[in-house]
Amino acid sequence: MSIKLGIFIAPISLRVRWALKVVATIAVVLLFAVRFDAGAGFFWGFLAACLVGLCDARLAVVAGLFALGSCPLLLLAEQYAWLQQSTLVSYYASSIGIVTFSGASDVVAVWAYYLLCIGVLSLSARALFVRNAVTPERVADKTAEMTKGLEQDAQQTQVVRAI
Repeated sequence: MSIKLGIFIAPISLRVRWALKVVATIAVVLLFAVRFDAGAGFFWGFLAACLVGLCDARLAVVAGLFALGSCPLLLLAEQYAWLQQSTLVSYYASSIGIVTFSGASDVVAVWAYYLLCIGVLSLSARALFVRNAVTPERVADKTAEMTKGLEQDAQQTQVVRAI
């Protein structure tokens, strides 16, 4: 990757590219966290990180599937109040922001939906970028096609001149 500065082309190193990706992701997180709330900042930042390639989009899909798998367990925990008296369960529940189990499965189901959407959007966008990317092989193929077309034009011109 390179940046065109006037007539000069400056190549961008991998470190600078990675730093630009991190800065862009942090900017998205801060923008949405300040404008809306921390949850929106996290999910939009995670989407930005997946789109620029800092995180693998399959991680979002796996996290969404784990969140979906935990919904029945949270429904059971909500139904049986004795689980809420366990200090270990309360510790882990409070560490992820769940104060009580009432409505926890609904919140986690929404998180699962967001994570699955982030995964699908990121994978689709990355596939589209890869499909439309300019690679040396594609450049060589296009050059070969153009050369072949020019050779055919030259042969047709010679046939016309011969007539």
